[in-house]
Amino acid sequence: NLRGKYALHTLVINGAECEPYLTCDDRLMRERAEEIVDGIGIIARALGVTQIVVAIESNKPQAIAAMQRFDRALGIPLRVQVVPTQYPMGSEKHLVKILTGRETPARALTADLGVVVHNAGTAHAVHLAVRYGEPLISRVVTVSGRGVRRPANVRVLIGTPVAEVLAHCGGLIEDPERLLLGGPMMGQPIQNTRVPVVKGTSGILALDAAQVADRAQESCIRCAGCVRACPIGLLPL
Repeated sequence: NLRGKYALHTLVINGAECEPYLTCDDRLMRERAEEIVDGIGIIARALGVTQIVVAIESNKPQAIAAMQRFDRALGIPLRVQVVPTQYPMGSEKHLVKILTGRETPARALTADLGVVVHNAGTAHAVHLAVRYGEPLISRVVTVSGRGVRRPANVRVLIGTPVAEVLAHCGGLIEDPERLLLGGPMMGQPIQNTRVPVVKGTSGILALDAAQVADRAQESCIRCAGCVRACPIGLLPL
C-alpha cells in the first residue's frame, strides 16, 4: 500500500521510450490519449497525489500534442513535460532526477521522494481493467528492423508465438543477423521464433548485418570518454 507507507505527491507517466526502433508507446499516446488520461486519473486518485507529470521525449511531437489536449481533463493538475531524446531517459530514477532535480538514494525507491512512476501502457491497461473489466491479456508491440517485410505496431495477445506476429507483418525478408525480444539496448536475443510474447515485450526486432554492425574490440586507451558518457556514473574503463 504505497499511499499509506509513503507521502506521495507526484505521479510521473513515463512516455520517454528511449530505445531506438521502439514506437509502441508513441503510437498508443497518439491514438488512445483520452483512454490513457482516464487511466492516469484512476491511478492518481488511488495514490492520492496532488500533481501529474507526463514525460515524453522531444522526438514525439504528435504524442506530445495528443496528450496536451487533455491537460485540463482531470481535477488534478496534469503537465506534459518534454524531455531530451537521450538514452536512458526512460530509466525510472533518471527520469525522476530530470523532472524533479532530486536523486533517488541508494537502495531506496522513487516513492521515498514522494514520486511514483508508471508507463503510458500501464495507464491504458488500468483504463481497460477498471472501465471494462478487461484483464491484461494483450499489449502493443513494435515489429521492426530491415528483416521484417512490413514493420508495424500491432496489438498482440500475450502468449502469441513470435512466429505468428512476424507472419502477420509479412514474414521475414531474409534470415536476420540478430532477432531480439525488446529494444536493441536492453532486449534479449532469441534463437527461434517459437518463444511467446509476454507482458513486458515491447518489441520484436529482426536486424540485418548493417544494423548490428559489430566491430572488433580494441584496446582501451583510457581516454575517459566512456566515464563522461555513462549516465549512472560507472567506470567502464
